[in-house]
Amino acid sequence: DLRKVIEKYETNFQDPYLPVYVLGNHDRKRVLSRVGGNINLAKLLAVLIFTVRGIPVTYYGEEIGMMEGNSPIKTCLDPVGQRYKNVPSFLLNALDLYVNRDGCRTPMQWDPGKNAGFSETDGKLWMPLALNYLEQNVEKLESNSGSILSLYKDLLRLRKSSPVLITGDLKLLETPADVLAYEREIPGEKIGIFLNFSESNKCIELKGSVDRILNSIHPDEIISDKIYLPPYGFAVIQYK
Repeated sequence: DLRKVIEKYETNFQDPYLPVYVLGNHDRKRVLSRVGGNINLAKLLAVLIFTVRGIPVTYYGEEIGMMEGNSPIKTCLDPVGQRYKNVPSFLLNALDLYVNRDGCRTPMQWDPGKNAGFSETDGKLWMPLALNYLEQNVEKLESNSGSILSLYKDLLRLRKSSPVLITGDLKLLETPADVLAYEREIPGEKIGIFLNFSESNKCIELKGSVDRILNSIHPDEIISDKIYLPPYGFAVIQYK
């Protein structure tokens, strides 16, 4: 429950301390793989870590939606995985043990060409490429305004230009099920963040008048004191 995580962090890391929000690292399965390949859900998680009170950390490849690489445990390079290579995969899955970490350490996917642009070598790469490098690579996503890479760039610009996202207080809001919403505020500036984690449309009542939309994935509409979010939609708004 993300709301409970935020509540816990807000209790344990009160000003001047800040929590650190990390979606993935070199010891955890790729975020997009953990959410079943749902790129819109991965986008929501990115919006969360860049707008909540705290320090966001991005592991390489998250900004382009890299998936877990296909590295069989029998031939893995991970020393931990090598110790478990004779354990049946169904047993590892049943115990929820992530021991072959090769999958989250594959080369960065720069383009759809040779070695995904990571290396010009004609030899064998230390790690094999992830299977989605032809579709999810920097070159292809840079020209797509709706891509996860474009969203990360927008979030970085927004965070850099919005002092409220750096130093503002955080207040969680009451919302319908599967919607996470909170406000960030400093004297003279307040923004609201609304995240729809469901597959259905959601209507959220606003507590103030909207000045402008700072970032969104197509909120269907904002009418006076209400905002309508499509499935896996989000909105970052500035109040008057």
